[in-house]
Amino acid sequence: MARLHTALKCLLAICTMALAPWATAQNDANLRLPDGWERVLTWVVVTPGMHRHHHAMDRAIHDTNYGALFSFWDRLFGSYRASPSAVLAAQP
Repeated sequence: MARLHTALKCLLAICTMALAPWATAQNDANLRLPDGWERVLTWVVVTPGMHRHHHAMDRAIHDTNYGALFSFWDRLFGSYRASPSAVLAAQP
């Protein structure tokens, strides 16, 4: 059992390191995912629509969604804001 636990931790670390550069590039890309994809994916990973809040002009919105790869960090620390929103539609 201990070997399985260690193997799972190693697998998670490798996946995180492999996905982090891709995720960072995608988050700051000017992409709009279909609403259905956005709703499902934000439960696991940070999507461009979710990360877009972090670049908003309004300070109350700007101080949310800090995550770069996994969205559970923002949910865990209370900095998550659901997306997309009408407020962000007007953002550059």
